[in-house]
Order: sequence, then C-alpha cells, then structure tokens
Amino acid sequence: MKTVITIGREHGSGGREIGKYIAQKLGIECYDTRFITEAAKRTGINEKIFQTYNERPVDSLLYSISMSTSAFPGFTWGTKNRSFAEQVCQAQFDLIKEFAKKPCVIVGRCADSVIDNSVAKCRIFIRAEQKERILRIMQTYQLSEKDALKAITQADKERSSYYNFFTNRQWGDSRNYDLCLNVSELSIESASEIIIDYVSKREV
Repeated sequence: MKTVITIGREHGSGGREIGKYIAQKLGIECYDTRFITEAAKRTGINEKIFQTYNERPVDSLLYSISMSTSAFPGFTWGTKNRSFAEQVCQAQFDLIKEFAKKPCVIVGRCADSVIDNSVAKCRIFIRAEQKERILRIMQTYQLSEKDALKAITQADKERSSYYNFFTNRQWGDSRNYDLCLNVSELSIESASEIIIDYVSKREV
C-alpha cells in the first residue's frame, strides 16, 4: 500500500471504525483523535481546546475562544493575520501534511483537501441512512432516539461548516471524493474490505 486514505463521514455512519479497521488490516497508522494530543503538544494549547472544538465551524469556535482566552497560555491571539481559531485548525492541518508523507488513514479534518496533490491519496466519503445512524449513536453514547437525532444533526452541521470554510468545497458532494459509500447494509468489515479492494486496484 502506497496510498494515503482520507475518510470524510457522516456522524454515526461508522467512518471512524472503518478507518481503524482499514489501518489495522493494512498495517498502517490511523489518525483521528490522535491529532488532538499531538497538536496540543506542539502548540502549547490546552488539549481540552482541541477536544471541545474539534471539527467545529470557525465562526463558533472563534466566539467560544474569545470568551475565555485566559485558558490558552503561551499562544498569541491573531498572530500572522490569522484568528486564534484558524491557528488552532492550522496546527492540525500541518500535522496532516506531515503524517501524509507515508501511507496512512486520516479521518476527517479536511484531509482530502489539505494533502498536496503530489501525494498519492484516495478520498473516501462514508454515509448511511438516518435510521442506522440514529441506532448507532443511541448504542454508542446511551442516548434516546431524540437526543441521538439531535447529536447527528449538530455534528453534521459543524463538520459541513468546518469543511466548507477551509476548503471552499461542499462537504459530502460526491464530486470531491474518489469513492462515496453508503454502508447501511454493510458491516464495518465488509465496508472496509470494499475500500481496501478499491484502493488496491487503483494502485495497479
């Protein structure tokens, strides 16, 4: 395997689990929440900042941060003509470029757009029907059906705003990806194997 696989996903579709399965099967790294710890170390920003505002639209992130700037020691607001919020996001983008120097799986964070076109990459988008997504979120987080739907709607809205802002593309638009996969009728393993087979055939 010589390709960097990027995975965009609807909340509750199982995209993160698929990414982890693919990475394990291929013997490569999978980067998702690991961005948070690494970015925090490199920037000196409290790790909770990355956890709380992960993949959130920059306007709401900017507002939230401006309400409590004392929580971010050692980091200067608006340096290099960028807002604090944009710098938080940029820290993760820089890591994406570094991790993409070798084959890996990267989940979310505009990775499909951030990685240079000179890098061999396969851009995947994972979706599922709403009823399956609600059930997964209910089981994963022990939520009611109503709260699960609310969580899905909010997460998708935030991911969409985040992606659209930083890429000038439309989140979930099939034209921005190499493969869009509805996994409603598939297990994590089956969906992962389809992606692995697809990527392998592209490399031939």
